[in-house]
Amino acid sequence: MRRSGVVLLLLLLAGCGQATTTRVPTIAHTPPAREPLHCSDVARASARAHVELFLRGDIVVIPAGIGIRDGRRDGAYVRGGCRAALWTEEPTGLVQMARPATLGALFATWRRPLPRAQAWLDGRRWHGPLARLPLDDGAQVVVQEGRPLAPVHAAYTFPP
Repeated sequence: MRRSGVVLLLLLLAGCGQATTTRVPTIAHTPPAREPLHCSDVARASARAHVELFLRGDIVVIPAGIGIRDGRRDGAYVRGGCRAALWTEEPTGLVQMARPATLGALFATWRRPLPRAQAWLDGRRWHGPLARLPLDDGAQVVVQEGRPLAPVHAAYTFPP
């Protein structure tokens, strides 16, 4: 009993100290996914891309359920049969597609406006319109509006 009291006291003292003013990034408000306007029961993923969004230093989670009609939530995942041409089953930025698409198609399916931002495709700065940024199979996309949060990386390890 005495030993646990000492451990508790040490933990409390370790938490005390000088306050820091360093800003810790948090997850920004993430608009929920909406059901797609058009979907198909036979949509199968033939391409996958990974998309990361940052807004003024905050991570914006791309929600599970984009492009899935009547989705069923299973923890953080959303499952469903009727899918648009692109969809998300998990809140990790992994976008599955029946065929390669564009960033504009992702935001249109999500029914959210494209941000006024900078983008990188596979580690290289994208200079064209954001709506036309290709989401080809294996693409790694980073979109940053405002100050950068993290260094842009060129690759993503896709799950099997």
